[in-house]
Amino acid sequence: MDTDWPLTGRTAEKDTLARAVARGRSVIVAGTAGVGKTRLVEDVVSGISPKRVCVHRVIATGASSDVPLGALARVFSIAESSSASMIIGMNEARTRLISEAGDRQLLVWVDNANLLDDASVETLTQMAMAGEAQVVVTLRNDEPVPQPITMLWKERIADRIEIEPLTESATRALIEDVLDGPV
Repeated sequence: MDTDWPLTGRTAEKDTLARAVARGRSVIVAGTAGVGKTRLVEDVVSGISPKRVCVHRVIATGASSDVPLGALARVFSIAESSSASMIIGMNEARTRLISEAGDRQLLVWVDNANLLDDASVETLTQMAMAGEAQVVVTLRNDEPVPQPITMLWKERIADRIEIEPLTESATRALIEDVLDGPV
């Protein structure tokens, strides 16, 4: 049996996300745990040409949330920053992301944005506000959201897409597709 589950019941959300990404918009994809936020973004991002867009995926975790630049440090092996060198670390992360993109558009995909450390949140939101990067984040809408990310949506710098649980019929179709037979 194939382990890659098909994207089912998300046509409208996928189209909305794909249009926003194609227009260069930053996007917040919100929903409860397990509704398919990551899978949806993964499906859209996988269709982006690396010749045109430089995509960096950042996965925020509970372990990295207390470490300044913890989420971005894993992407570039940036040394953990002390408070004194925080601004230097933020500028280094920003410079590296922009530099690696070169002439291509820069898209930073952040999974689990609720768990981002403050310095990573600040760096990424500043980049989105300055037009230096398109930021696409997934977050749980039943947990606290970092204020700068909320501001991106409220200031219309980012679009927001709410992902609801699959309907019963979409869930049935998904299971039947995966099991290759009726349920």
